[in-house]
Amino acid sequence: MHRSSAAKAVIALFGMTVLQTSGFADPLAAKNPIDAVLSRSLLERGAMIACAAVDDDADTIKFLKISWDRDIASVKEVLQKAGYDDNTIHMLVDHLDIEKATPRFADRAALTAYCSTLGDWKLRWQLFLVSMPQFELRRVLDK
Repeated sequence: MHRSSAAKAVIALFGMTVLQTSGFADPLAAKNPIDAVLSRSLLERGAMIACAAVDDDADTIKFLKISWDRDIASVKEVLQKAGYDDNTIHMLVDHLDIEKATPRFADRAALTAYCSTLGDWKLRWQLFLVSMPQFELRRVLDK
């Protein structure tokens, strides 16, 4: 299999896994496309933060967390511009705690095994092949 094809296959499998996990974690997500986008993005970013710990990369972990906070601030702006009231926005985003969404593992071997299932998350991050919730929400809201 060509490297590009292999990367696309891994990304597709990761996406399906995240969507399935998101649906399992919150059955209402499938009924609410906004919550589905936010939950999927949260799970993906949490996985990346967990896997940055494999390399003990504190700078990347910090950057991923800061970028998540900025993404959520942008999400709030998108929802406000779309006419959502503050209570609804609060209900949609306040449960998106990146610390709680980041998987924890009993040992390094378990973390490494988990991260090996994600494929090359660093490359996906560098190429912006990740969920950017504010942009995805704009597409959902424009439908």
